[in-house]
Amino acid sequence: VGMEMKISLYMLADRLKEYGPEIIVREGGIHISEVRLYNGKEEPEPQVLYIAAEEQFHCPGSRRIMCKNKTDYLLLQTEDLVDVLNRILEIFSFFARWEEDCTKRIREGCALSDILNNVEVLMRRPVQVVDGAQVIIGYSCGLAELYSNDEWKQMIRSSGLPADVLGAFNQKYLNTFEQKETFYIPVDYFPTASWCRHIFMDDARLATLIVLVTGGELTKGELQMIELAADQVRRWIEANNQSDETARSTSYLARLLDGMPKAAEELEKQLESAGWNKECRKQLYVASFISQYFYLEALLSHLLSEHSSGIYAIPYRQALVILCNLDLLDAVEFKEELQEFLMQNNYYAAYSLPYRELSQTAQAYHQALKTLEVSEPISGMLYSCEENAMQYITSIVRESSSLDLIHPIVNKIKQFDQQHHTDYYETLFTYLKNERNHQITSQELFIHRNTLFKRLKKIEDLWPLDYENADLRFYLLYSFYQDHYSM
Repeated sequence: VGMEMKISLYMLADRLKEYGPEIIVREGGIHISEVRLYNGKEEPEPQVLYIAAEEQFHCPGSRRIMCKNKTDYLLLQTEDLVDVLNRILEIFSFFARWEEDCTKRIREGCALSDILNNVEVLMRRPVQVVDGAQVIIGYSCGLAELYSNDEWKQMIRSSGLPADVLGAFNQKYLNTFEQKETFYIPVDYFPTASWCRHIFMDDARLATLIVLVTGGELTKGELQMIELAADQVRRWIEANNQSDETARSTSYLARLLDGMPKAAEELEKQLESAGWNKECRKQLYVASFISQYFYLEALLSHLLSEHSSGIYAIPYRQALVILCNLDLLDAVEFKEELQEFLMQNNYYAAYSLPYRELSQTAQAYHQALKTLEVSEPISGMLYSCEENAMQYITSIVRESSSLDLIHPIVNKIKQFDQQHHTDYYETLFTYLKNERNHQITSQELFIHRNTLFKRLKKIEDLWPLDYENADLRFYLLYSFYQDHYSM
């Protein structure tokens, strides 16, 4: 019996523990792809595992079952040849089915998490993958069980180690960066010890598969299975790490964003044929990958578009653009599902204001894109352009004008705080943001209302301000925003 996938004698020994295996290994490579009963006559082939009673190989009178490959032996504490053969065929079948399932999933355009879940089935341990910059780009479902560990939770949320910890880690383990074999990382910087395997393409380290050491140390067979797992991750990356340039020419949404004539009319026809009403409420999301090494937008647009008839997703300019029909989607449920989807695939997104006319789509795209550019890249986060509108406005003013439009009192208050170690800048800014509501302001500043009154009175004594002047309040608040976002 043969298969395309190759395994090793160590991997077989792990799954034949019920027979008390004794293993004698000189080579131990991952090159067994066939199993045969040994008749003592045929010329041994390097990829074949031969099975027979020990006496047929080299020990007359011994009926214990031996498995041999090249110069390597596996001696089992049983004389039941049929039982052993059937058990080994089951093991071959398991590995063959595992490889076939990975291949099928990759061919159908699965997410990286699907492959890593398959790897977890093989390894029986949680796994994750980081890119060349050591940013987490995917992990298996078993990692959720480690969420009770705050360190793992924070690592997954922020897609990696804190910068200072990562710097110390890289300095200590610099010699592992170009390593082609599996290597061990103790519990120095990670919450759990791990075995790592770099994935290279054209001699460049593109990603690293990390197997967490939970439930006991890894056997030699399990260490070799990391090679099989890394190969599947490499195949997934090769199949999906590419920008779908055809979308720029074939997608009417991409043409609309590019400003092509009649693109809105053609897109409207396409959406109507998919059940979209012409006057439906629309919203545009722009999502970006935290990793700079991969572009998976083509894959994710395919997965999202299959999710619902109210979603039209495309890869566009190294980002994922998602046009939503708010009349066909449950807004709260969709955001929750999208957030989970983005977190699993290490993306974050921003979204526009709702609109109805397709002609407003380009404007909505820029609303979301500008919001994304000023937002912190945290895996799974959704940022509203409405919440970031002031930052967007101030950035436009800074880019288009060399004039200093900040009210002079704002700079005076800041300088006074620096000299006297006071908090008048933040106090007045918060007071104006909250429309002079004393209770909300004191709560946000974590101070007593009497303390707030004293600070406001001191500010009035130092700088003459008329809080009843609406124009002045607006100018001051705008100046605070302008100054805050330029820091």
